[in-house]
Amino acid sequence: MATQAATAALRTLSADIDDDVRDWATFGLGHLDLDTPEVRDALLQCAGDPDDVTAGEAVRALAVR
Repeated sequence: MATQAATAALRTLSADIDDDVRDWATFGLGHLDLDTPEVRDALLQCAGDPDDVTAGEAVRALAVR
């Protein structure tokens, strides 16, 4: 299970200026065995990302939840 610090880091990185960083952070959030309002909120924000890959990762992760 992810620690709070790791989850917080992924949430921060999911809003990074770099597309690749946001994508991998969103991927990481999406694959956590964790379903909290904070994780869902971060994924919801990423679902509107201008990068299609990042947005797709977020939508997939939300659908799984």
